[in-house]
Amino acid sequence: MTVNLSSYLITHTTHPVWGKLPAILEAFEKYPDAEWVWWLDIDAIIMSPDTDLYTSFLSPSIVQSKLVQGESILILDDTHTPVRSGLLTTVCTPWCVKVDK
Repeated sequence: MTVNLSSYLITHTTHPVWGKLPAILEAFEKYPDAEWVWWLDIDAIIMSPDTDLYTSFLSPSIVQSKLVQGESILILDDTHTPVRSGLLTTVCTPWCVKVDK
C-alpha cells in the first residue's frame, strides 16, 4: 500500500511526518486481518547483500520476541549507532480505530 501523506488533514497544519499515524491506522482498517504493518519511507535504501532481512529482522519470531520484551527494532551502523532508517513496525491492538481523512 502506498500513501499520500498530504491526504490527511493533520498534515495541512503540521509537519507531514504526522500523517504516518493516520496512514498506519488506515492500513489496519483496509487490511483487517493484518497483525502488523511495516512502514518504510519512500526514500529509504536497503543495502547489504550479505544480510537477509527476513532472517535478521522480519521473521515473526524475531519481531515478536523483541516487541514482547519491550525492545526496539533498530538498524545499527558499523559503529553500533542507530540509523534513522525510515522504518517502523507496529502491531494492531484494540486501540486501532476508524480513521477519518
